[in-house]
Amino acid sequence: YTITARSTEQRKRRQEFKQMKVKVKLLGALRIDHFDEKEFDMPEGSMVKEVVGQLQFGERFVGVVQVNSKHAGNEQVLSAGDILTLMPILAGG
Repeated sequence: YTITARSTEQRKRRQEFKQMKVKVKLLGALRIDHFDEKEFDMPEGSMVKEVVGQLQFGERFVGVVQVNSKHAGNEQVLSAGDILTLMPILAGG
């Protein structure tokens, strides 16, 4: 019963946070085994790094981050309806 009570309490806490929709676009090699474009439900006030963490390919593979077509950092707070575009690290010679 303790486990059930604890998980019920956790669910209630999560429901207290308002959710927002953020569209994520992946470019280049980041699309491999993932998706081109997908909408995520995130808690209000989420940062770019939290979305990247959910994608499970790690920040080190992300070279360029844009929010609504403007350069952004991993600490940028997202708003409802934002479009987050992630591009891989590029190398060349």
